[in-house]
Amino acid sequence: MQTTVEEEFFCVNHPKEATLLRCSKCLNPICGRCAMRTPVGWRCPDCTGAVAGRTGYYVPTLLSQVTSQQYLKAIAGMLGVAIIGGIAWGQFRLLGDWGDWSFWFVFAISLLSGEVVGRISNERRNAQLMWIAGTGVVIAALVAALWTLGISNDLEPSQWLLYLGEVPSRRYLGFTLPNAFFVVLGALFAAQRVRE
Repeated sequence: MQTTVEEEFFCVNHPKEATLLRCSKCLNPICGRCAMRTPVGWRCPDCTGAVAGRTGYYVPTLLSQVTSQQYLKAIAGMLGVAIIGGIAWGQFRLLGDWGDWSFWFVFAISLLSGEVVGRISNERRNAQLMWIAGTGVVIAALVAALWTLGISNDLEPSQWLLYLGEVPSRRYLGFTLPNAFFVVLGALFAAQRVRE
């Protein structure tokens, strides 16, 4: 009586995993963690376009696939919104001496930042675009503070730290805890527009 011995293969992605399974397209050995079920059989992550996630491999949707050109356009659009919105926010502080109450600009800027990043990236959605949209709100807050600080006083940049040491000055520039809370909230709100 003769017995046949199956040849043992090891997964191309996990070399310590022994397997009998092969990709139906490239015929590479794959383990159960790498195998992706398709209508034409089990395939490896390379043949399906899958990417590694926290819990295993998954095939990203078209909406999460962003080109480097789209990233650059999204960053340029975000910077445009942040700079223009920050200048408008800073100018509003100067005109009305509103201080903390100028935080309402955060909501307008967060709406614009998220919308511009979403539209420029062709309605794509992923974590990197969320960071880009949220960063726009933070940059706008910094631009607003610098605009207010630079325009409202005839101070040299070397004197800015002395000016920031006074409580009324910090309130005037929006460097308060409530304003910081609304900036973080606005950044999260902008990021939700392009969430996966």
